[in-house]
Amino acid sequence: TDDVVWVVIDSLFVVAFTIEIGIRMYWERANWPYCAWNWFDVVLTLHSALDVWILQSIDNDDQPAMSATPVLRFLKLARVVRLFKFLQYSQELYSILLSLFQTIRTLADLCAVLLVLIFV
Repeated sequence: TDDVVWVVIDSLFVVAFTIEIGIRMYWERANWPYCAWNWFDVVLTLHSALDVWILQSIDNDDQPAMSATPVLRFLKLARVVRLFKFLQYSQELYSILLSLFQTIRTLADLCAVLLVLIFV
């Protein structure tokens, strides 16, 4: 079913992030513990592994103790912050994101003008 597909996809991402952390630990060696981004990645990856592999297997609506899992799943959105880390390495990516935000703002203005023209 669809649930199995999403669990497999989530598991692949957790494994990929775990491998990334291992490679960075090997590459940076003694400097690795001093970067706050590394610890942020570890916390998010551990949380994701806990959510995908442990909490999902015991998640039942019959168990009131598991009612906190939606709150934990909401914290997975913090993974998006990892993308901002790459902005320091890539000026091109920064330019693309800036252009995307400008385009969205322009489209919103265009939609507002169209709504005024249609309803006035």
